[in-house]
Amino acid sequence: MPFAINIIKFSTDHKSNASYEPELHPGVTYKIKEPKATMKIFSTGSITVTAPCVLNVQAAIEHIFPIVYEYRQERSNSCIEAMHRKEKLSSLRQETSNDLKRRRLAVDADEVENEDDDGCMDSDQSWE
Repeated sequence: MPFAINIIKFSTDHKSNASYEPELHPGVTYKIKEPKATMKIFSTGSITVTAPCVLNVQAAIEHIFPIVYEYRQERSNSCIEAMHRKEKLSSLRQETSNDLKRRRLAVDADEVENEDDDGCMDSDQSWE
């Protein structure tokens, strides 16, 4: 969600569908029967949805958004900084992944150049 959520108040007000045990898990578990779905709702505004199909996931998000919107709160500066660090780390991981893919393609191209006419690589070349 584009906002933080007061999960303590949320879980207190929605006891029939929500359970919150901070000693065991940092998020509220929210279950709905129709559509069948279970959600983990975190104070950061992140929501993880588990459902038997994509349509149920979409319906669950449409169901929960107006409910959690009532419990929205401003994100703290530390939360915003953590989100920026996470985005930066994710970006670096993506760059690293792309670099590895380019290297693999280059190695594959080199191996093709070193193949004999019959398509087999010389056993000595395989160790280089």
